Amino acid sequence: WLFTTALLGTSVASCIGSLGLFYLLTVKLQDFCIVCFSIYIVNFSTCYLSYRKYVECEKVRKEEREYEELNKKK
Repeated sequence: WLFTTALLGTSVASCIGSLGLFYLLTVKLQDFCIVCFSIYIVNFSTCYLSYRKYVECEKVRKEEREYEELNKKK
């Protein structure tokens, strides 16, 4: 669980950085770089996949907690 949370946090941070760099490159410099754009796609894909993994992990943790509560009541 901790690893998934850390992965999501770093992915979000990289997306924020990518957005800033994308803004600088396209708006301020009025340029296009295919390598930079590819890195942006990789960063956003990683963020999306890590979010999906985080949600999946949270569902499993919730199920585990519910199972433990049921066993405690018995």
